[in-house]
This record gives sequence, C-alpha cells and structure tokens, in this order.
Amino acid sequence: MLHYLDFAIDGLRAEPHFIGANIMKRAIHLMDNYLHPMAKRAFGTSSKPETDQNTLKLAKWILEEKPKTISQRDLCRGEGPFKSNTEAEIVNAAILQLSDYGWLKPNFTRKGQNAGKQKASFKVNPTIYTS
Repeated sequence: MLHYLDFAIDGLRAEPHFIGANIMKRAIHLMDNYLHPMAKRAFGTSSKPETDQNTLKLAKWILEEKPKTISQRDLCRGEGPFKSNTEAEIVNAAILQLSDYGWLKPNFTRKGQNAGKQKASFKVNPTIYTS
C-alpha cells in the first residue's frame, strides 16, 4: 500500500513490483506507532465487559504493589487502582471475581467486642506473587 502511495504521489516512478527494505521499515513504523495503538484503543477496552476491565485493573495493582490485605472501603476511597469515590458495586464486583479465582480470601474484622458492621477486608493469597 505504501509503495502505491509513493507511486501515486510521484508519477515519474515506475509501478512497484516488489517491496523494498525502506518500504518495509515505513510499514513497520506505521503499524507500531499508529495502527496498533489505534486498534488497541478501538477494540482493546471496548471488547471486554467493564467488570473484567476493573478486575484486571485490580489484579495488576495487586501484582505491582504486593499488599498483604486490601480493604473494600480503602479501594473505594482511591487507595489503589480506582479513582476516589468509586462506587462500592464496582469495587465489590472486582473483589468477588478475584476471590473466585483464589486471589483473595475474606478477612472481615471488627474493632472491639461491640456489635456492628465488620470491616470488609481481604487477605491476598501470597502464592500469586510466586507463580
């Protein structure tokens, strides 16, 4: 295609019959620096359900930061990969999916002996860092 574009612009050249190294380098440059990034933008994120995107975002953050525990409340407040004030349903869906995969285990705690809501925290399975 690039060869024919050059041919169309410069009518003095002969019609191309083979692909030279220069054209190949330009094609690779076009692919790497424009076509591939645009395809990732167009198809990469839109092809996955939002829950999967959020789960992947949380999983990447866990692998990078290596926390021993995570808290649903802290994640909703922006401590982690999600923006501050992220809805609890979004965070809970990602946590639930990672729990199903064996990455997280519920570790609900409550301060003191009084009745009340337990803190929604989760232990990170340490084996994910070694495999």
